[in-house]
Amino acid sequence: MTDEKIDDLPELTSKDREKNGVPDHPPIIRLPMCPIPKKVIEYPPSPPTDVEVITTTERCLQVVARLEREALVAVATEGINVGREGPITLVQIATCGGTVYIFDVIVNRDLVEKGRIKVILENEKILKVMNECSSPSAAFNYQFAVTLQNVFDTQIAHLVIEEHKGRQLPTRMKLSEICLHYCEDPSKYYTYDWRADTKEMWSKFLGNFWGQRPMTSEMVEFAAGDVLVLIPDVYRNQAEYLEANGLKRKYVKLVFEEILLELDDVVKEERGERIAGVVEAILRRADEKYGNHTKLFGIFDPDEINALELVTVDDAKKISHNILRLKYEHILQELADMEGNLRLGVESWHFRKHINSYLQYIQQNTNEEIRSKSTALFAEMKEAFLTNIESKHNRESTTHMLSVNEKEFLQSLEYTSMQGDEYGPVVKSLYWKLVQEEIHQYINLLRLYPREFSMPQDVLEKLKYFSSSRNLDFVPEGVVSLAAALLDALHVSSSFSGRNSYSNIL
Repeated sequence: MTDEKIDDLPELTSKDREKNGVPDHPPIIRLPMCPIPKKVIEYPPSPPTDVEVITTTERCLQVVARLEREALVAVATEGINVGREGPITLVQIATCGGTVYIFDVIVNRDLVEKGRIKVILENEKILKVMNECSSPSAAFNYQFAVTLQNVFDTQIAHLVIEEHKGRQLPTRMKLSEICLHYCEDPSKYYTYDWRADTKEMWSKFLGNFWGQRPMTSEMVEFAAGDVLVLIPDVYRNQAEYLEANGLKRKYVKLVFEEILLELDDVVKEERGERIAGVVEAILRRADEKYGNHTKLFGIFDPDEINALELVTVDDAKKISHNILRLKYEHILQELADMEGNLRLGVESWHFRKHINSYLQYIQQNTNEEIRSKSTALFAEMKEAFLTNIESKHNRESTTHMLSVNEKEFLQSLEYTSMQGDEYGPVVKSLYWKLVQEEIHQYINLLRLYPREFSMPQDVLEKLKYFSSSRNLDFVPEGVVSLAAALLDALHVSSSFSGRNSYSNIL
């Protein structure tokens, strides 16, 4: 990736901040901090961790008044599939002195606005060190109307540093790997690595782990660890490298992009096109480099392996028959890895999204071996996910607690299969909740865009089935009512617009 001019990027505008004169304890004296630390600044060893869980607006105001004096803090979030729809339940902020404040926003949502956490997150003078800020950025924006400002993303810093060292298509690391890679004393992060794995295990087997209250001491410890590991070592070493090698402008642009990634489809599309260009360039060079008899296991360049993973079958075919052959080998290796991981437990796939879509896509492949193996694996994966959903969640679980993969496998089920005993009560409950959400989305689209609105014929058939199912006790009454309401609205809309595209079913 080459440096690009960023003069045309929109500026992060300053905002007037309200000063409410909240009383506070005497200020804590610490060494000065700056966005790009200098080697001459000596960082004292971190004192024993001081962690406070905050639930009241009054105490939150006092803490925020103190945090406003900081030039640099670490920020992390916990929640349930954090993102646009996945709720944030905790916001953690740590200082370089080793103090961690855990704001419980599921207990008191007012902490963000009235407690003024928003002021810290949007403050352009306070640098927020975060790891992979795109999902928290979307969650803050959609759930609390907060726009992150002045962020140092350790994941983006790692990618820029790796590119500067010669990588063309570097991959992201787990937070624990980032810490071990950039800290000065890796031994002190081994304990965090173990805790991170334990946290993931609990989150995988308990769908609403971060929504449970009261919090356990382990939950508090896990949450604190996610911010304590970011500063000062990881931040300092990454920031010094970026500054020393003239990478700051490039880095700032990519962090700005990361903040907007889940908020702006144009930004996401532009990033995708840029990565696709890099992938194609790598594979065209590889095509010239390797002969027709080269096997996948003979390729050791990590950029070439990553490019083969990211390229689509259609794009590989456009490059050459040789690259297409290697892509097929890569798919078969992926399927073998998936099968191996499935034997270890379905949740070993939590790190890869859209498994359902991917397997259905490659089932259309012209390669008979790929079609056969992907079809068999899809059936196994579907059964494993549904079994896991039944044990991991309960009837009170909401759709926000579902991972992307869990949602996709539930949505792939036939609604008529809900009538028998093939699936358990939890799977059925979550399936119908997803159906209700889908109908609500169509209702909202019809209200907002009546002239442009369209609906697939199979969805119309399904709505008609639901609306006439009042005597079928396996279809929830809420689904029946919503389906009938949407069909009525479609009938009225068609009458006013003069369109008869739905007349054969309405």
